[in-house]
Amino acid sequence: MKLDGKQQPPQMNFDIDKDTKTIVCDTKRVDLEKGIEVECGGQLFAQGFELRRVSPLVSPTGKASVVPVPTFYCLNCGAEITEDKVQ
Repeated sequence: MKLDGKQQPPQMNFDIDKDTKTIVCDTKRVDLEKGIEVECGGQLFAQGFELRRVSPLVSPTGKASVVPVPTFYCLNCGAEITEDKVQ
């Protein structure tokens, strides 16, 4: 459907409770006091930035630089959540 010559973005029609799955942090850490391995189980995440250095050989300006890369981390244990951990 067009509105004033502009195309509207596609509508997402799904039930968030039925059609999605909660992501849970499965990072394992060792509890030194109890001497056991504990799975995090956190379900709250925050966005942060990982800073990566770019070599002058691949930089478009020919100078070394720093690039911020967005990432998510678990608020419970601080582990970075990567795409392979989500699947």
